[in-house]
Amino acid sequence: MIIVVSDPANGLPDLTDVHNALGATRRCHTIRLLAEIDEAPLHASTLATQITAIEEDIAPKHASGEPYRNVYTALTQTHLPQLADIDVIRYDSTRKTLTIGPRFPMVRLLLGLNHTAYLILHHDSVKSVHDSPSIGD
Repeated sequence: MIIVVSDPANGLPDLTDVHNALGATRRCHTIRLLAEIDEAPLHASTLATQITAIEEDIAPKHASGEPYRNVYTALTQTHLPQLADIDVIRYDSTRKTLTIGPRFPMVRLLLGLNHTAYLILHHDSVKSVHDSPSIGD
């Protein structure tokens, strides 16, 4: 069996870059939330509101203040540019908008597989794996 770590000639990203992208919770939230939206592009402020609501366990309409500003700044300065660098998203840093990039489907799939593996490795029953919402459901 041959495992390809990267092949820039064929458009395959370095798996280290993909692993790093999935290593940050806010980048994972970005991928999940972008997969759920119908309208494009998604504005960074809308994304920041949603992620703040998740992190603070509050309704999006209450996502404001310092927690929101911290999430928005981290997204626009770090997380979105990093996802754009490996073509997971297309990010317009001037307009602060993002859309799905060419490698989005692969990273979304890996994120879903990672979630399933986590459930299995933490001794959750196979039934709970199948009952859990997954990316794309």
